[in-house]
Amino acid sequence: FHSVFELALDAGLIERNFTYDIRINTSIAEKGIDNSVLPFSKKEVNLLLEESKKQELYGKHLHTYLGIAFNMGMSASEIIGLQVGDIDKKELMVSISRNLTKGKVKETKTVYRNRTLPIMKGALSYFEFLLEDAIRKKSLWLFSNEDGAHLYDIKSIRGSREIRNQQTNTTIKRLSGWYLLLHNLDIPYRDIKNCRHTFAVNGLESGNFTMQEMANFLGHGSLQMIFKHYAKSVSNKAISVNTAIDLYEAT
Repeated sequence: FHSVFELALDAGLIERNFTYDIRINTSIAEKGIDNSVLPFSKKEVNLLLEESKKQELYGKHLHTYLGIAFNMGMSASEIIGLQVGDIDKKELMVSISRNLTKGKVKETKTVYRNRTLPIMKGALSYFEFLLEDAIRKKSLWLFSNEDGAHLYDIKSIRGSREIRNQQTNTTIKRLSGWYLLLHNLDIPYRDIKNCRHTFAVNGLESGNFTMQEMANFLGHGSLQMIFKHYAKSVSNKAISVNTAIDLYEAT
């Protein structure tokens, strides 16, 4: 339940994860990874980024959104809520202080979500493009409509599933955006939030983040969610360490 409500918190559906106030006997609590954490492989990430460049198929914003999500690990509402003033071009930092869900701009959900992150190398070109586009449109928002107004929320980028009228056997809505992208690449469907999970797993596997550093980067208040979501994903894979270090060598 912690994991379920944490995902709801990430999606902006609730204001607070109240399940942290509940104590359950750990002997009966199910242990292991949250089934909703299904990170993409590096090959899949590269395919998604390359194919999503086709704006006429997948929409104007999907490619740049994925470039930031895969390389920064921010939640969807945090990315959609970014403004030009949040980017420090000189220091290459991005400040996160708001989220945008269902057309409403809100402050970050917890003090831990209010954070400043270094812009990762893989994300830099996407931020540069968005800044230039925002200046062209005279918009405060990195992700905006052509008139400069902010997007409604991640739905504006994610698109829609195919929906059919069973009685008339006609299509009411066609695949678009994220759904169409996965379909065209023959990649099994996963929620778009798995871009964030992919960043976390690959960051931990790289050995360049400690668990605490990743928790800070993602905006988690404790290591609990990191262990819950990602420990099993990286436990069966080698993590690079400097084996030449002797922790107890006399100095």
